[in-house]
Amino acid sequence: MKNFRFSKKAMAGFKWVHCEKGVALPVVLLLLMVLGTLAVVSTQWSAQDISRTADYYESREAFYIAEAGIHKAINLLNYVDASGGDESSPGNEIAAGGFDNVLANFVSNNAADLTAASFSGGTYNVTVADNDDGDSDTADDDDNNIVLTSTGTKGDKTVTLEAVIVRRLYKGDHALTTEGDLGGSGSFTINGTNGSIHSNNSVSISGGSATITEGATASGSCSGTGCVSGGVAPEDIPILTPSDYQSFADYILKSDGTIQEVSSGDIYTFTNPGGGHWSTSTTGDGDANFGGLGYSSAQSKWSAGNEL
Repeated sequence: MKNFRFSKKAMAGFKWVHCEKGVALPVVLLLLMVLGTLAVVSTQWSAQDISRTADYYESREAFYIAEAGIHKAINLLNYVDASGGDESSPGNEIAAGGFDNVLANFVSNNAADLTAASFSGGTYNVTVADNDDGDSDTADDDDNNIVLTSTGTKGDKTVTLEAVIVRRLYKGDHALTTEGDLGGSGSFTINGTNGSIHSNNSVSISGGSATITEGATASGSCSGTGCVSGGVAPEDIPILTPSDYQSFADYILKSDGTIQEVSSGDIYTFTNPGGGHWSTSTTGDGDANFGGLGYSSAQSKWSAGNEL
C-alpha cells in the first residue's frame, strides 16, 4: 500500500485558503442584498394588504349602505299613506289584485328617499320590479310578489342587493280556527276539503251528532268525536284592527249611534217614530243601506238584525 503525504512545501502553495482577509466585505454585501430584497418584498406585501383592507372596508360599507336602502324601502312600503302611493299594508293593493301601484309609482313618489339617497358617506339607489309571475307583464303584479333592488356606493365600490317582498293574504289551514276554547254540547258539523277544526286552547266535542271530515286538533286538550290530537303547535291567527281599514270605508259607524257617510260627510241618525228610520235630510233615506242596524248605548255595541 502506498502512503501519500503532503509536505509543508507542497501545502505552501495553498496558503490563500487559510487567509480570511477580504471575506467580510462580500459576506456583508450578500447579506445586505438579501435583506434589501426582503424589505422590498415586505413593503410590496404591506402595500397590497393596505390596499386590500381599504377595498374590503369600502365594500363592506357599500354593502351596509345598500342594505339601508332595502330597509328604507320596506319601511315606506309598510307605513306610507296615499301620498306615497297607497303602499301601506294591506291597503288598496290587495283589493286591486297586487302591487301594481307600487310598480308604477313607488320610486317616483319617494324619490327623495330612494334615489341617490345619502347615507353614511355614500349613496344608495332603490328600484322596484315585478317578479316572474308568469304573465309576461312587468307592470302587472299577479301574485303579491315584487323585487326590491338596492345599489349601495361608497367611494369607487358598489354592492347590489335584492330582496323579494311578499305580501301574503291570510289563509287558514282549517275550516274553523279559534284562539280560545272550542266545542261544547249540541250539534257540530264540518266537512269538505279543509273540513278540520283547531283551537289554540282546548277542543271538546260533545252532545249531538258531530261530523268532522278531517278531524280536530288543539294546542291544549282535545276530546270527543273527531279529535285527532292535542298538544299540537298553535296556529298563527292575524290580529285585525278595524281602525287600520277606516280610510277605505264608505260609512263609519260612530260611537254616538250615528252613521257617517265618508264621501259627503252626511250623518245618518236613527229615529224611532213610524217603526224606526235612518235619515239625513229626508226621513228614511238611509233605510235601504242601514235597515236592520242598531246601536245599544248601554252596551256600546252595534248589531245587525235582532241581535241587540
